[in-house]
Amino acid sequence: MNDHKGIIAIKQLQLLLLLLPLLSSIVCMGSYAFVSGSRPGDVVEVRCIEREREALLEFKQGLIDQVGLLSSWGGEEHQNECCKWCGVECSETTRHVIGLQLSFGTCSALNQELHPLKGNISPALLQLQHLNYLDLSGNHFYGEEIPGFITSFNKLEHLYLDYCGFSGIIPHQLGNMTNLRTLDLSWNSLVGGIPISLANLSSLLYLNLSHNQITGLMPELRGLISLRELHLSHNFLGGVVSEAHFSNLQSLKLLDLSFNSLIFNLTIIDWVPPFQLDVVKLASCNLGPHFPKWLQTQTNLSYLDLSSAGISGQVPIVSEAHFLNLHSLKVLDLSLNSLVFNSTTDWVPPFQLDVLKLTSCNLGPHLPKWLQTQSNLSELDLSWAGISGKVPKWLWDLSPRLQYLNLSHNHFSGSVPDLSSKFSGFPIIDISYNNFSGFLPLFHGDSRVLQLSNNMFRGSTSSICSIHAPGGLLDFSYNQLSGPLPNCLSMEKINVLNLANNQIYGEIPDRLGQSECWIQVLLVRNNNLSGELPSNLKNCYLLAVLDVGGNQLTGNIPPYLGADLPYLQVLSLRHNEFFGMIPPELCYPNNIQVLDLSVNNMSGRIPRCFNNYTSLVQSNLPNITTIDMFLVYPFNQHSADVLSALVYWRGKEEEYNKTLRFLKLIDLSNNRFVGNIPKEFSLLKGLISLNLSRNHLTGNIDSGIGQMQMLESLDLSRNQLSGEIPIGMAELSYLADLDLSNNNLSGSIPTGIQLQGFSASAYAGNNELCGPPLAACLASPGPGTTSQATGLVGKEDSKFDMVFYICVVLGFVVGFWGVIVVLALKRSWRIAYFGFWNKIYDWLYVTTTVYICNKTWMMKLLQTKEVATRSGAAAGEGGEEQQLAEVAGGVTGGDSRTALATGDGAGWGSKMHRRALLEYLDLSGNQLQASYIQALKSLSTVAVECSYFFSHASTCICVSPFVELPSTSQSFNSSINGTSSNSTGATSQPLELEDSAPNSIVPLIERPRPIFPIALMRAEVAFWLVIATSFTDFFETAAFLSKSPNCSLNSIMPLI
Repeated sequence: MNDHKGIIAIKQLQLLLLLLPLLSSIVCMGSYAFVSGSRPGDVVEVRCIEREREALLEFKQGLIDQVGLLSSWGGEEHQNECCKWCGVECSETTRHVIGLQLSFGTCSALNQELHPLKGNISPALLQLQHLNYLDLSGNHFYGEEIPGFITSFNKLEHLYLDYCGFSGIIPHQLGNMTNLRTLDLSWNSLVGGIPISLANLSSLLYLNLSHNQITGLMPELRGLISLRELHLSHNFLGGVVSEAHFSNLQSLKLLDLSFNSLIFNLTIIDWVPPFQLDVVKLASCNLGPHFPKWLQTQTNLSYLDLSSAGISGQVPIVSEAHFLNLHSLKVLDLSLNSLVFNSTTDWVPPFQLDVLKLTSCNLGPHLPKWLQTQSNLSELDLSWAGISGKVPKWLWDLSPRLQYLNLSHNHFSGSVPDLSSKFSGFPIIDISYNNFSGFLPLFHGDSRVLQLSNNMFRGSTSSICSIHAPGGLLDFSYNQLSGPLPNCLSMEKINVLNLANNQIYGEIPDRLGQSECWIQVLLVRNNNLSGELPSNLKNCYLLAVLDVGGNQLTGNIPPYLGADLPYLQVLSLRHNEFFGMIPPELCYPNNIQVLDLSVNNMSGRIPRCFNNYTSLVQSNLPNITTIDMFLVYPFNQHSADVLSALVYWRGKEEEYNKTLRFLKLIDLSNNRFVGNIPKEFSLLKGLISLNLSRNHLTGNIDSGIGQMQMLESLDLSRNQLSGEIPIGMAELSYLADLDLSNNNLSGSIPTGIQLQGFSASAYAGNNELCGPPLAACLASPGPGTTSQATGLVGKEDSKFDMVFYICVVLGFVVGFWGVIVVLALKRSWRIAYFGFWNKIYDWLYVTTTVYICNKTWMMKLLQTKEVATRSGAAAGEGGEEQQLAEVAGGVTGGDSRTALATGDGAGWGSKMHRRALLEYLDLSGNQLQASYIQALKSLSTVAVECSYFFSHASTCICVSPFVELPSTSQSFNSSINGTSSNSTGATSQPLELEDSAPNSIVPLIERPRPIFPIALMRAEVAFWLVIATSFTDFFETAAFLSKSPNCSLNSIMPLI
């Protein structure tokens, strides 16, 4: 009975267990329907929690949605259900938002861009207290720090903030998020050290801090006992790594410490790690002189990258024993370690590799036979391995999966077989820098990269036409290929074509740019090409590098090179037969950084538009904005070797490839350019090399050349430049190569840091140039020596110069204009001032006039000595008056009064006669009528001519108004009135004068006013004083002078 009851109980229990999953499913379905509430017709519609919905909407307000990723997030009635919003995940039981995934790829129909969201992360997310999954990776928050409030999500288990552009330090509060299982902060710009608090995250399974700028020591993360993957690559971590860093990491499966500065120092020789790793990436770490022995214990290892790991002992041997237990190994990279492989000829590795990279490992002189066993290889790199001889046939047929083969920089010889069916996918083949010979083989039609340069291939290039894969890179340079370019050559599929340094001849086919053209790099220099550049090349819109130098091309430079090729960065047409002028369209592409037109027949003037080249004008552009390797081809490690330019640099030809992105050069040498050097060259602050030598340039070197801050090489030799070397050239601190020889430069070489360091040959052929390093200058130092040095030193004394000039200006304003303003405002001072200068002027005038008259007429008096003697004898009979009249009349043969009035007498220059005349003309206290004015004026006129022209007239009468005259001569007065007695008692006729005006009042004797510097100064100052004052003052002064009894307005105006 009891057994029967027990059996029944067991059956009931089994039935209950069978029904339990069904009941659970019903409950879950009901819960999901309760949460979603999306089916039409449901009586009860359950929505997300209102508080959390409002928080999400506020979070959306702080973002910039570029692609409509959050278009389903809305406040409308039909969009109230936030659990259906894109990227939002709700709990099926609690209705809380538990997940927020807004990364790249979410809602893929809407999110097709890497950075769909920008802006700020709103703290409103704190309302989502049940959030356990937050993924914002791939969005754009550049410049922002990781929001501190994120560390408040205590229930958060997965946090993805990679590719967000965050900066600043890693918040140490992340160590408080003890429920975290995933933390990804990679590909940001985080700085500082790794917080030690992260060791508290005992539940953490995945930690990725790679591709940041983290510094400091690697902390001991012993508390991460659950950690499975540790990614710290591409940072700046340093210090020593020991066994203690990994003591508690029993669950670790992936270790990536590559590209740091870590030094492994394991004190225990036979150390056995507590973990079993699947992936080890220790590239660019210092592992010591020997191959790490502890790796032999990692039996599950599938990926091993020890490239550039510093394994460089005296004999760094790698033997079979190091790989004995690595049965699961798929990827092995031991490149750049100088390892020596020591294996037996019949060794069969325990692994089958997919990827094998042994660059710079010593495998030679022959290929190791154990490679024949690796039949699953997809990538094989044996470059720089010291292998020689012919390539065995089995290597070409090694694996049907092979897509990447690199045998470059070895000593392989022989021919290359048909490769059209030997690779899969889009093969990349690099066999450059060997001794292969024969004709070019047929290639796989989908070949992506073919690098066959620096071999001895010969014959036609027609096999290029078999390649039809898009985005191809073909490098056949430095071979012996000949014949014309094939007509089948099309640029529809090729991005990079390098045929430089061969023997190809003929014209460049016009089909080269026909239809669609995707080529970005075309290098055909140093061949025998002829004709003109094809017109269809203008269709190659993306062309960035064009080098056709060293051929026999002719014609004008096509304008489309500038007008239709906006991305052109390197243009080399050197050493051809181009002629004509440089087309102005060549200035259109502003990305030009290498322009080489040297050794042609170009003529005309150099265009003044080279300052349109933005990359040459700006000296602080980052290097990644110049020739962008990623623009040319995604396999930048290959394109870096293909991209090259041959330029004339510092006296010899140099080929630039990997450093081409740093080169900024203009070379117009060996042409027939005329005219001046355009001043626009001085604006090219980023230019490194400028060569204008061997032309017919004239004029001066621009004084602004000192602005070319980055200039390292300057060649202006063999032109016809003249003038002095500008001072600014001494300020070119980077200048290392200079040639100014064979010009017409003159003056002294500016003193400075650079110019005296060049040899004398840099200045030879300039006969008028002097100063170190040439012969010393004999003349007084000009602007090229002392003054230039003073100018350089003067920059240090700029403050003193400024104070000096300010004092000069203030002194001029106060000393000159201060006096002028005072005189303009103070009339009494002004009158006294001009009165003083009038007295000075009158004294100078009288003294000078008397002195000149004495000297001038001395000879005249000697000639009239006899006449004067006779006159003196007659004076005893006729009296004083008759004596004077006879002296005057004896010279002229006429009446003395006529001579007096006209001034035609002679012999009046002696002191005695002048004093007698003054006594005879005593008119003081009398007023003459207007009829006598003209006679007096004639006296004044003669006096003016005498004093100013220095005895120009034959007769001079000098009258000084400041000589005290004796009493009035009655006889002269009577003669003036019309009656005069001569020696015989006869009455003479009255003196006839012009312009009788009985009532006119004039001064007795009008003083002459000759033109004199003092008078000019007085007139100039008076003019400015009249301007400075008012017109009212002028007219008041004029009215005052006009009312004066002894002055007239007409006599004053000339002085004013």
